[in-house]
Amino acid sequence: MEGSLICLVPILVGLILAAITKNAIFSLLIGAVTGCVILAGGSISGSYNTFIDILYQVLMNADTVWVTVLIALFGGLILLMRKSGAVMGFSGFAERVVNTRKKSMLATWILGIIIFIDDYLNNLAVGTVMANLTDKYKVSREMLTFLVTSTGATVCALMPMSSWGAFMMGQMDSTGMAEGLSPMEMFVKTMPFIIYCWLSVIMVPLIIFKVVPLFGPMKKAERLAANSERPVLAGGQEIAEEEIDVPQEKRRAINFAVPIVILAAIVIGTGDMTVGIIVANIIAVIMLAAQKIKSLLQSFNLIVDGMTEMFSMILLLVISYGLNEVNARLGVTEYVINSLAPYISPSMFALFTFIIVTLLAFGTGTFWGVAIVAFPVMIPMAQSIGADVFLVAGAIISGVTVGAHTCFYGDTVILACSTTKVNTVDYSKCAIPICAISIVLSMVFFVVCGFILG
Repeated sequence: MEGSLICLVPILVGLILAAITKNAIFSLLIGAVTGCVILAGGSISGSYNTFIDILYQVLMNADTVWVTVLIALFGGLILLMRKSGAVMGFSGFAERVVNTRKKSMLATWILGIIIFIDDYLNNLAVGTVMANLTDKYKVSREMLTFLVTSTGATVCALMPMSSWGAFMMGQMDSTGMAEGLSPMEMFVKTMPFIIYCWLSVIMVPLIIFKVVPLFGPMKKAERLAANSERPVLAGGQEIAEEEIDVPQEKRRAINFAVPIVILAAIVIGTGDMTVGIIVANIIAVIMLAAQKIKSLLQSFNLIVDGMTEMFSMILLLVISYGLNEVNARLGVTEYVINSLAPYISPSMFALFTFIIVTLLAFGTGTFWGVAIVAFPVMIPMAQSIGADVFLVAGAIISGVTVGAHTCFYGDTVILACSTTKVNTVDYSKCAIPICAISIVLSMVFFVVCGFILG
């Protein structure tokens, strides 16, 4: 079935079911099973064997293991920080400066920009830091998640000294995008054309100061939060207030700040987030024991409980990786690009690239994976037809980032929602209408620049 229209069926099944049920795990599972049936040619036994093979491949994949360990350990650290009063202590400290609703949202935006080194670290840390403060000023959890994701992958994709920047430079270098230029020089020349990321980052303060008014599901979520006594999700569920058995005087900001700063420093210095999160957990345990806030055994039990709390997010991530593998075996990305790309004119090629990469990134839930396929196909094609390669590269990165910003089963959204307790489908419903403004403006940009440069 590879290379035919039927390869799109698993994606469509997953998206339609998600819209109906709002249950991402169930929807993606059915989509993956549908893909296995297609791959097996309708054979029941073949479908079962294909599903088990894909599941085994996903679970044994080094990236899956790494992300699973990362989420679990971060879940442990988050719960330890909450139950020890460290998060409340940090919130109390921050309230001296962040004392209005707008300031709480702006602080979230600024912190997201500052933590640009890696989108995983950004999405996991910012929501944890700001949840209490934004709750106090009745910012909806959906809006908080949107603020986090708007400065997650979008900021990382603009920075050459980030995980995204390093990856994209590698793709540019491998395709021979511009002879005589270093990867850094190629990336710098591409930066002005990564327009969706620029627009997404700029959009946040425009929304905060109501230059761009809210509408749709996000407006409803904000209204619900504003009229509720306690923090509440878009579906109406109240977020239970956490019981903390630590006296007020022992709820100290330093117990939150030190482990997080050490984590960030290790990631910046070594690029190894796993080591960073392990060390951060150890430092937190030692600090809490030294201050007689939590014993070693109590801290250990809290870390284990926090890891357990992340199970549903880990399950969602594993199933999304399974659907990604199904899409890869069906050749979805290659089929869509190769079917349409040869018929696009040079002046419209950047627009076409942006639209196709956006649809593929959102539809498959894989972002760097789409870039790995798109760069070696789109860049040589742009060179052959005379389209501007830097504009096309900017379109690829922009399209990939749209997926990372909006896809309810993408890893970046899953990680952000894991800290804000938001249903990933509800997040996407709230975020997509707002992101559509930046998407449309990006399309206009690529059309104009395509005619000017193409």
